[in-house]
Amino acid sequence: MESLFVIIQSKPEVKYMIYDITRLLTLQIFTQLMISMNSSSITFFSGTFIQTTIFLCIGIMIYWLILYKMNPFKERAPPEDNVLKNKL
Repeated sequence: MESLFVIIQSKPEVKYMIYDITRLLTLQIFTQLMISMNSSSITFFSGTFIQTTIFLCIGIMIYWLILYKMNPFKERAPPEDNVLKNKL
């Protein structure tokens, strides 16, 4: 468990990925609950719901762990700024 904590602390994109996945799961579960309560023909844990949720989570992981790192427009601070921030 400590190694997972170290990875999350050392790589901020993993932390934001976990936040996004948590947000997505909350929205998916709450929406599915409301839809299944509103319509008796739709079950709460249907195969389509689980499959869609898994695919969305994989999409979020691909974004944060691959595409975010390859973004050429991401703002990068000059090295001297990082040195000044570390000394404060």
